[in-house]
Amino acid sequence: MNSHFDIERLIHNKILGIITAEEQILLDEWLKQSENNRRNYSQMMDNTHYLSERYRQYRKVDIENAWMKFKLAHFISKSKRFYKWTWLYAAAAILIAIFYMAQWLDRPVSESHLVALSPKVIKAMQVSQKSGHQKATLILGNGQRVSINNPVQYDKILAEAPAEAVYQLVTKDANEYWLTLEDGTVVHLNYDTHLKYPVHFCNNSRTVYLEGEAYFKVAKDASRPFRVVTQNGVIKEYGTEFNVNTRTENGITNVVLIEGSISVTANNSRERMLKPGEMAEFKSGQTEIEIKSTDIAVYKAWNEGEYIFNDCRLDELMNVISHWYGIKVKFQTEEISAIRFTGSVDRYGKLESILNAISKVTSLNIEENGHYVIIKK
Repeated sequence: MNSHFDIERLIHNKILGIITAEEQILLDEWLKQSENNRRNYSQMMDNTHYLSERYRQYRKVDIENAWMKFKLAHFISKSKRFYKWTWLYAAAAILIAIFYMAQWLDRPVSESHLVALSPKVIKAMQVSQKSGHQKATLILGNGQRVSINNPVQYDKILAEAPAEAVYQLVTKDANEYWLTLEDGTVVHLNYDTHLKYPVHFCNNSRTVYLEGEAYFKVAKDASRPFRVVTQNGVIKEYGTEFNVNTRTENGITNVVLIEGSISVTANNSRERMLKPGEMAEFKSGQTEIEIKSTDIAVYKAWNEGEYIFNDCRLDELMNVISHWYGIKVKFQTEEISAIRFTGSVDRYGKLESILNAISKVTSLNIEENGHYVIIKK
């Protein structure tokens, strides 16, 4: 059996649970043909939980329309609403699984760099899109600026880009953007962030340039190390997940390793390795890098649709809120701005709800007046 269509049909029936004994034999024979077939099939099945999001990101398809078309073609039902949705989700999984297998057939598994995203991240992406936060400006190689507010639009532009093009993606206050680089690496840009990157990486390295804050989940590629260049130094990954922030006070860049392995090299200094749960801090003009343990939950949270503040000064907390919601904050006294806050808030919650939560915890009077927030006792 060499036909892609036949294999797709077998996998379709396998996932749906309607595969016949004869079809199972044919599928088993295909799996026995090569180790590559078995690894591809195993990897696809292992990643089924995340395939709908990856399908949209990688293949420039309006997934909602794809789901509906597939449902209408294969699963028209007059049964109860619960069963309609069950079939719809099943249809989506099957459609996506078939598509991925079609792409993997006759291709070495090492070329398929799927980065699995957690359900929390996928939900955050969906809420961000619906709430209008998912927005950025794409600066093309010729300097042209294009407003981007959805992945399909972004992918279409990249598909038409020259091979040697270098683009820049910029977010402003109250905006963020998730993008998937050519190698499969997923980057989440926070507000007020600037990322410069090539549309296609070269054969021996992958390098991007960052100003602001971004969360990286890097696709593994042993032959091409991934580097993030900042004003204060360079972060080199060895297959990992980490957060980089260049907007901290006094020009300090901090790097937090969530999992995997990375190194940090400040300008004119030696390379230092980090372990998961560690933060590196370094500043331009300084050769020393401070490495210390930290609570990674605080740095993972914004990537998953939540803000976590742990013994945070109120002025630092409100600085985050002011950028995210596009407001200005005034404190009645310096003493109030130094009050510490510990707690969590929904990143996509209403400003009024967040201010009420902060007010209850701190026992402060917080007044919202248009684009201004006044905090007093």
